[in-house]
Amino acid sequence: MATAKKRKTGSRRGGSSKKGNHRGLQLLLQLIVILLVLSGIALAAAYVYQRQSGIKTNDLSSESNENSSQPTENLLTGTWINNDTGAMFTIEGNHFNLDFPSVEAGKPMIGKIQFSGNSFILNATPMNDCENITGKYTFKLHEDDLKIILVNDNCTKRAHKLEGSWYKM
Repeated sequence: MATAKKRKTGSRRGGSSKKGNHRGLQLLLQLIVILLVLSGIALAAAYVYQRQSGIKTNDLSSESNENSSQPTENLLTGTWINNDTGAMFTIEGNHFNLDFPSVEAGKPMIGKIQFSGNSFILNATPMNDCENITGKYTFKLHEDDLKIILVNDNCTKRAHKLEGSWYKM
């Protein structure tokens, strides 16, 4: 008995039809569009929230209005760490200590600090680098973030280490 070859037909058995493939792609495309729309809504909501919360950097005058019972010295009292160099700037009353992170940088610089509004003047004590050299700086304070800006300081070591952004330890 001879066996006849079966003819292949155009339809597949057990597989999905072209229409089924299109439905899967359409569903995937709809899901992607929905995710994109939701992402856009989330970004817009975050933008509006950020604008309404008013993230600002305050100078001392606006900060002192919030903390009017505290003089400038009290607002800056404590130890501050430089974001870039790792130097430590400690203020206690009318004294300061500027400690450098590496051994090669030398011994800490100590001296007197005098505040006036949102600025301060540094004078190193005798037997220190920068002895008899006055340095003047301004600053901006926002919560525990401090930005020190050089006005005039002929002591380059102090000016280089002190100017920049600091956070409270």
